[in-house]
Amino acid sequence: MDSLKLTVRRTELLRALRVLATNRRRRFSSVVPVWLSFHDGALRLTEERGGVVAGLPALGTWPVAGATVGLFPLRRAAEVAETESIALIATDDAVLVPTPRGHVSLDLLDFGPKHAIRRPSPRPDRHSDLPLFTWAGRRTE
Repeated sequence: MDSLKLTVRRTELLRALRVLATNRRRRFSSVVPVWLSFHDGALRLTEERGGVVAGLPALGTWPVAGATVGLFPLRRAAEVAETESIALIATDDAVLVPTPRGHVSLDLLDFGPKHAIRRPSPRPDRHSDLPLFTWAGRRTE
């Protein structure tokens, strides 16, 4: 797959990531998946549970399915970049953020409804193999 690249303003990306980071969670987790999708000239950042969505203008091309990365590594990569515009480059297995001293590689994470909805496992049928009993203490006539 060829790399696809989006360019966003650093200040707007940091502001959007701060909004996503303020969402209260039941327990602290160091890995918070954020889905990056691109529609109609806007980069949308959606937190895993869908409770917080942020959007900002962007230029370029992006995979149709989007990409999911960790919130905190993405925020640190944006803080390290010293230019006013930040490039997000999508590859097969990571999102790259170029910096003055190289690039930061953000690994892709799993994301989607399969983790959001947990279905209970079916209970085993414990009664189908039992013999039928009749009550022998009373006779009905």
